[in-house]
Amino acid sequence: MKELDTKTARRERILVVDDSTSVRGFLEDLLKEEGYRAASVPDADAALDFLRSNVVELMLLDIKMPGRSGMELLKQVQLLYPEVPVIMMTGYASLDSAREAILAGSADYVFKPFRNEEILLSICNALDRLRIKRENIRLKETISLFNVSEAIASSVNSDSLHQIVLMSALSQTRSTRAALCVFDDSKRVLDVRAILGGEVSRPLRPNYVGYPAVDFIMQNNKPLLLYTGKDHPLAGEVDVLEYKPAIFPEMFPFEKEMVLFPLKIRNSMLGLILISKRAAEDGFTRSDIQVLSIISNQAAVALHNSRLMKDLERGYMNTLLSLNLVLEAKHPYTRGHTQRVTQYSLMVAKAMSLGEEDLRTIRDGATLHDIGKVGVSEEILNKKTKLSDDEMQQIRRHPTIGDEIISPIRFLAHTRPIIRHHHERIDGKGWPDGVDGRNLPLTVRLVSVTDAFDAMTSMRPYRQPLSYDRICEEVTQNSGTQFDPDVVEVMLKLIREGRVENFEQTA
Repeated sequence: MKELDTKTARRERILVVDDSTSVRGFLEDLLKEEGYRAASVPDADAALDFLRSNVVELMLLDIKMPGRSGMELLKQVQLLYPEVPVIMMTGYASLDSAREAILAGSADYVFKPFRNEEILLSICNALDRLRIKRENIRLKETISLFNVSEAIASSVNSDSLHQIVLMSALSQTRSTRAALCVFDDSKRVLDVRAILGGEVSRPLRPNYVGYPAVDFIMQNNKPLLLYTGKDHPLAGEVDVLEYKPAIFPEMFPFEKEMVLFPLKIRNSMLGLILISKRAAEDGFTRSDIQVLSIISNQAAVALHNSRLMKDLERGYMNTLLSLNLVLEAKHPYTRGHTQRVTQYSLMVAKAMSLGEEDLRTIRDGATLHDIGKVGVSEEILNKKTKLSDDEMQQIRRHPTIGDEIISPIRFLAHTRPIIRHHHERIDGKGWPDGVDGRNLPLTVRLVSVTDAFDAMTSMRPYRQPLSYDRICEEVTQNSGTQFDPDVVEVMLKLIREGRVENFEQTA
C-alpha cells in the first residue's frame, strides 16, 4: 500500500459535491488536515457555479443527488473542464454504476462509508496522474513553443512573419481560422495583413471606430473572448463578451467563439490576432489562452523589430538615393538617368510578367546601378572628347566600386548582380568580369538593355541623342551578342507601340 506523506503542505484545491451536510463537513475537515484547500457544495448547479469562478484540481462527486445526478454532472464536467479529475462516491455500490462511471471518465470510484486512508490514497493517485499528465503536456508545449518562438524571432520579412504567427496560433489551438490585423491610428482603420482559413467578408480596411471589442482591447491591453452563449468555462480567467455582429468586424462567419489577443509593446498597441472556432471544433481551453498569450507577445516583439528594420533600411536607401541625386546633379548629361532606367526596367519587367520578387530586385537594382560612379573622377564623367584607355578603365571600374559600396548592406544583397554586371554582354565580352551573359539572372540582362536604351536616347558630351529608328536598329543588330533577345523583343514592341515615348514624356 502506498505511504501517504501527511506532513507535506499541499496547495491543490479539491471540490466536494454531496447533498449530505455531514459527508461534506467530514471530507472538508479531512482534506484541510492533509494540507489541501477544500470547498464543498450540495448539488450540481452549485458545483458548476463554483467551477466558473474557481480553479479546481480535483472533484469528489456523489452519484445520487437531488436534481441533476452525479453521473449527469460528471459528463458536463468532462465536457467543460476535461482536465479536472473526478472521483465518484456512492453508498449504493453496483458493478453497473461503477462501469458507467469509469466509462464516463471518472478517475476512480469509492464506496461509502470509506476509511480515511482509502479516500486519501484515491485522491493522491488521481493527483499524481494529473501532475504527470500536466508535465507531459507542458513539456510538449514548451518544445513546440520554443520552435514557434525561434521561427517568429528569426523572421524579419513582415509577410512571412504574419503567416508564421497565424500558422503557429492555429496549430497550437487546433483551430482553422485566424487573422492578423495592424492598427493605423492616423486613419482609424484596422488593416488586415494576413488571414488563414477564409476571406475577409468586408473591405480589407474596415473602420474600427465604434466596435466594442476593438475599443476594449485598445483601452485595456488584454485579450477578449467573444462567445454566443451566456456562460463560458473560461469566464473569470479571461474577459468574455457575448458576440453580436456589431461587436467586431465580421472577418469570418461567426460560428462558435473567437478570441482576440492584443499585439503590444509596452503601452503601444500595434494590432491584434484573432482565432475563430468553427461549430465542430472544441472550444478554447485555459492552455490555449496561455499559449496564445506567449505567441502574441513574441509576435508583437517581432513585428516591432520588423518595423525598426524597415525604418533602418529606408534610412539607408534614402542616403544612397541622395548620393545618386548629388552625383547626377553634378553631371547634367546624366541627370534623371537612374529614374528613367528604373521606370523603363519596370515597364519591360511587367510586360514580361515577372513576379513580385523580380520586380523588387529590378526596382532597387536599377535605382542603384550607377552608384559606383561616386568613385570616378568628375572630369572623366564630364569629358567632351574621346576617353583615353586609362580613363576608360576608370569608367569601367564603377560597377565594381558600386558592388563594394553595397556589399556590407545585407538587405540590399539582391541588388548586387545588377550593380556589378549591368555592363556584361551575352557573348561574354562585357565588363568588369567578362562573364557569359547567358548565365546571369534575367533581372541583370533586362537592366542591361534599358540602361543602354536610355544612354542612346540621352544627350552626351560627345554626341546628340539617337533617334528611335536608329536605336531600334542598334538594339536589333546587337541582340544575341550584347543584349538578351527576349528582352530586346519586348523592348522593341513597347517602342513600336509608342508606350516608351509616352512614358518618357511623363517621367
